[in-house]
Amino acid sequence: MHRLLGLLLLAGVAGAQTVEGAITNALTGAGIPGARVILIHNSQILYSTTADAAGNFRFEGLADGTYMLQYSAEGYAPDLYHPPPVFQVAAGATPVQLTGGLHPIGHISGRVTDGRGDPVVKAQVQLAPGLLQAETDEKGNFELDSIFLPTRATYTLSVIPPRGWKPPAPDPETGQPRRWAQTFYPGVSDPDAAARIPFLAGSDLQGMDLKLLALPVHALRGILLNPDGTPASKLPVALELETAGPGVSDRAESKSDGAFEFPAVTDGHWRLTAQAGPADAPGPRALAWIEMAGRDLDAIKLRLTPPFSVTGRVIMETPQGTTPPRPPGVGLTQMHGEIVLHTFLPLFPNQQDGRFRIDGVYPGTYRVDPGLAPPPYYLDSIRLGDQPARQDVELSAASPPVTIVYRTNGGSVRGTVENCGTARVWLLSEEDPRRGVFGASCDPSGRFEIRALRPGEYYALVIPLYQPEPAIDDPAFLQSATRVTVRAGETAQLDLSLSTLR
Repeated sequence: MHRLLGLLLLAGVAGAQTVEGAITNALTGAGIPGARVILIHNSQILYSTTADAAGNFRFEGLADGTYMLQYSAEGYAPDLYHPPPVFQVAAGATPVQLTGGLHPIGHISGRVTDGRGDPVVKAQVQLAPGLLQAETDEKGNFELDSIFLPTRATYTLSVIPPRGWKPPAPDPETGQPRRWAQTFYPGVSDPDAAARIPFLAGSDLQGMDLKLLALPVHALRGILLNPDGTPASKLPVALELETAGPGVSDRAESKSDGAFEFPAVTDGHWRLTAQAGPADAPGPRALAWIEMAGRDLDAIKLRLTPPFSVTGRVIMETPQGTTPPRPPGVGLTQMHGEIVLHTFLPLFPNQQDGRFRIDGVYPGTYRVDPGLAPPPYYLDSIRLGDQPARQDVELSAASPPVTIVYRTNGGSVRGTVENCGTARVWLLSEEDPRRGVFGASCDPSGRFEIRALRPGEYYALVIPLYQPEPAIDDPAFLQSATRVTVRAGETAQLDLSLSTLR
């Protein structure tokens, strides 16, 4: 064991004590050999050691004080739902027993070639959802390292050809020009036809080779208009694949009459954008979604629209005679289906009246992101004008204000989980599964409690492996769940077992 120089700061303090425990694989429970373990006191590392072959560690001769345990290991990621424990060391107390869990990270590797069999250099390989990316090397090889993903999910793997890559030969039968297209594993251009890759935490998938597809191309032509309907000249227009990451696009410039053209576009779903003024300034912008399907597209009208502000109010319904807490923050996320286009960071409303204003918003589909309020408050409702807004909503300059209401007459769910360990208990609201997701860890005795819940019906799930959020659209999850009714001001008792998910 190696004690750092900081130990001298406490050398004269009486009451030395022992701290011991184990660092384990959060999925298997096995100890992690060689894990680094440190103890922090007043933001300084005072003690450091390395776990033995069974993952066990031990510190002796600690001085009285408050410490934080931190640990790490190569090939593992921290447990986001179990923060580093803070504990007290006191003279005469029994040895402190601690356990820490780490999650194994994953790895995917393979090679990208084109239709000629040549390795493709600087191609962009993507794992979705999440858009984890890697770039191919000079031999076309790629590696996606440090993959820390949900264990109960599937993904798609695709490659986007680099700009300037030598184009394929024309179609041998028709002579029509072709272009390298985004290709999904195992070799399709339609993301709906892509193979779903089951990826468990710690998986090592090798040989995930991809061969670029060559598809016929067609022209896309249109006109860019100013907000007043006049032609917008000499402005950049971008065409991006719907499923591609930022920066992967074709560029054109509108002419004096606003006309623009992309002469070689493959079939698929595309995002067409334009902006007046600097890219980092909230000037007029345009956005359209285009589907290319075996023919040229003409007369596409792309109209610039100035930004607007979203206004609203957060209402904290406070019991009489009590002072309301500071209203939680409010954010917006621009969406296209399940694709996140832009996120506005949470803005804290005015402390006195709960009013807020989010500037620089453009017309489109948005998800209102209310913050979590401290118990006993819970999110009761979100309205756009007089209409409920629990799902994604369309926003424009003419949209009414947003109202977010928090109340305090919520219910609770309390219970135990047999052999809980590092598992988590999740509650999914039957009425509002997108926002009504609540999680809690078990204590060492397997007990859990989730408070400040909106009254209603819930699904209870126990997830024994790392899972940041239950798959609310997965019927297998709901079939294995336990139903529970939450009533205002009451506590529901619920005893669960890990076997409910297996």
